[in-house]
Amino acid sequence: MNERPNTLQAETDRTVHTIHDVARLTGLTGWTLRHYEKIGLIDPVARDPSSGHRTYAPSDVTRIESLAHLRAAGLSIDEMRTLMHSRGHAPETVENEDLPPRRAHREDHP
Repeated sequence: MNERPNTLQAETDRTVHTIHDVARLTGLTGWTLRHYEKIGLIDPVARDPSSGHRTYAPSDVTRIESLAHLRAAGLSIDEMRTLMHSRGHAPETVENEDLPPRRAHREDHP
């Protein structure tokens, strides 16, 4: 039997990713990725010398995945910035107990 490799893991492990790749892998939009870079949530992203397009390294993708999880947990940009800076920017240091309680959805309130 021929086993298929884990496509998502293979894509994450690639040397460089385009903004489109990162958006697809993380669920964030290209606009959000550019905004996060502009406001400093993401360190300046390398550019392809010939095209000028952003090229994301695996370490960039890992950090962006952490930000996507924090965003999904309901944290504001300021809360994400504070948490990521206080924990040394390392995504693996962001623990569940560091997260504030989840915010209620609007449907939950009359």
